[in-house]
Order: sequence, then structure tokens, then C-alpha cells
Amino acid sequence: MISPFMFARADIPDLFPDILCEPATDGDLAAIHAMAADYFGPEISPLDLMLAWQRKNHTSFRVLIEKRQSTFATSRKIVGYYCVLPVRKTAYDRLISGKMTGSATAAEDIVLPRYAPYAVYLGGMAATGFRARGGLLMAIRMDIDAAWSGRVKRFLTRPVTAQGLRLVSHHGFTPVDASAPGVGALYHRVEV
Repeated sequence: MISPFMFARADIPDLFPDILCEPATDGDLAAIHAMAADYFGPEISPLDLMLAWQRKNHTSFRVLIEKRQSTFATSRKIVGYYCVLPVRKTAYDRLISGKMTGSATAAEDIVLPRYAPYAVYLGGMAATGFRARGGLLMAIRMDIDAAWSGRVKRFLTRPVTAQGLRLVSHHGFTPVDASAPGVGALYHRVEV
């Protein structure tokens, strides 16, 4: 069983003291959806499906928040997000076989926060600006290390940009179908 307290809040280390990583709220999902549409185009998961994932498992989305403090107020601006879907074995099998894509994963395919998933699907991730992109990568790494390391052996993702492809290759992911690698292909990493 995975402790839900691991996801209560993960401040990014002092390198970025004004950028925080927090669990997304239902209210954040419209901004996340708009950011995803700007980065990846219209071929993203519908907002109502994203809300269903979030309501099934509140750890599915994380936001990077830039906080600015002034004398009279604190502003909160979403500068990035990422999606981590903890999925059941049946969903993993459908993803691997190509019968389902990550963006079409149903809420029923996601496990509740208190249970260890069979696999983790790393979904969309985007950030604005150099510092937010650096913070995003640090936050994802911290989440995986803190929550999934040693508990989950299977990770899946589908890079949709050249930069995403470089990242997954750098982190030991390989194409599920070795004859069709590249942007848009499903990649996996299985830890021993």
C-alpha cells in the first residue's frame, strides 16, 4: 500500500524557492487542460476525463506554482503541470498491446491512492520558461523516487515532442515496438 501522505506537498528544492509543486485541485484542471492544448494541440484528453482521473486518484495531476509575495498580496500562477496515472494490470496490458492510449485511459483503469499500481503511465507534462521546466523535471523525479521507487516496476509513456523523446531515451525508456520508435510511439521502462 502507498501512503497518500507522500503526495501531500513536495516543494522543489531551494534552487527554485518561488516555484512549488502541489497536488492539483479540480479547479486547476481547466488551466492544465488549456496549457496542454497550447503545447500539444487538440489531440489531448478531454477535460471531463481528466476530472474523472483526478477524482479517482488525487495524485494523478501535479501543478507547478510560481508564488510572488508583495507587501499586500501573494500571487499564484500555474507555470507547469504533469500527469502520472497509476494503472491496473488490465490497463497496462491494453496500453502495451496498442488497444488503448494513455489519453483514453478510463477512470476505472486507475487505482485508488492507497493501493500500489501495477504500472505508472507518465502522461502529459509541460512548463513555461527555463526555470519552470527545470523545476518540472526535478518534481517528477522526486515523486517517482519518493512514491514509486521500489514499489512499481513498470513505467509507460508516449513522447509527443522531440524534447520528450530525448528525455525518455535519456531515462532508460525503450520503445515497446522496437521496429517503430520515435515521437508518438509507446515507450516503457521495466525495473528489475
